[in-house]
Amino acid sequence: MRMRFLILNSGCFLLCMASALCQTVPKSSLSSGTLTAEQMSIYKEFFSDYSKDSKPILNISQTTSTFEADDGDLGGCMKTFTKSNSRAATVHSFAEGAFADERVRLVDPKTHTISDPGEAIAQGQSVDDAVEAGFARGLLTLSEIVFDGSHTHAAFNYSFHCGRLCGHGATVVFQLRGGKWRRSKAYCGSWIN
Repeated sequence: MRMRFLILNSGCFLLCMASALCQTVPKSSLSSGTLTAEQMSIYKEFFSDYSKDSKPILNISQTTSTFEADDGDLGGCMKTFTKSNSRAATVHSFAEGAFADERVRLVDPKTHTISDPGEAIAQGQSVDDAVEAGFARGLLTLSEIVFDGSHTHAAFNYSFHCGRLCGHGATVVFQLRGGKWRRSKAYCGSWIN
C-alpha cells in the first residue's frame, strides 16, 4: 500500500511540474484601483457557467493572481494575443459583494484553510464525505484578465485547489460578440489533480 502511495505521489509531482501550477509566478503588486465593469462582466460570465452545478458555497480568493500566458496558450487558444499583451503582473482585490451571489464567499487566500480529502480519508472519513468537505473548503482563484490588441478577446486562468490531489484549473478565453463577452470555443490547456 505504501509503495502505491509513493508511486501515486511521484506521478502527481511530475504532473504538477508540467502544469501551470508549478510555473514561476511573476512578482505582483496590488493595484489601488478597482476592477472595471468590463472585467467584472467577464468574471461574472465565467462564474455563472462554472458554478451552475455547484451546491456548496464557493470560496473565491478576494485577490486575483497574476497571469502570464505560456507558449502553448499563445500557440493555441490565445492566437490573437502577442507576448506583450499576454501578461498581467498587477493584481486587484474584489470589492465586497462583487459577485452578488449567495453561493459565493470572498476569502483571504493567506488565512483560508482547505480541508484536504486525502488527509480526511487517511483519518477514517468516508471518501464521499471527505470529497464533499474538500470541495466545500476549496479555494477558487481567478487571475487578472488580459486583452488582445483588438480588444475583442480576453483571457485569464483559474485554479480550484482543495488538497494535494484535489484541484483543477485552466486558461479560458472570452470573445466580444454583439457587445457581450461570451466564452470562446477555443480549447485551452487545463490541469486536474
